[in-house]
Amino acid sequence: MATLKEDILEDRTEIILDTDEFAEEFLWNSTTILGIFQNPYTAVSLGEGEAESSDPSARYRPEDTVGLAHDDSVTRVETGVVYKVTGVEPDGKGWVIVTFSQV
Repeated sequence: MATLKEDILEDRTEIILDTDEFAEEFLWNSTTILGIFQNPYTAVSLGEGEAESSDPSARYRPEDTVGLAHDDSVTRVETGVVYKVTGVEPDGKGWVIVTFSQV
C-alpha cells in the first residue's frame, strides 16, 4: 500500500503534469520538460507612482532540473518566449521552483 506522499507524487506526474490539464512544455538544453508556469502581476509603489512588473516562474519535478543553473535559458514552448533562469529552489514538497527574467 502506497503512502499519501507517494500517492501525491504519483498524481503530480499523472494529473498535474498532464499537458491536457495544467502543465506546459519547456525546452532546456534541447530537452523537453514539463512544468506549471505562473507569472503573477506585481505593482511596486515608488513614492507618488507605481511601477508594474511580473514575476515569472515555473514548478518542475526535481529529476527534470538536475544541472539547471542560474543564467541558463529556458523556452516556454506555448509562447516561444525565452527566459533566463534567476533562481532554482526546491520547495520541500516535491517540486523545484525556477524563477525567470525575460530575455
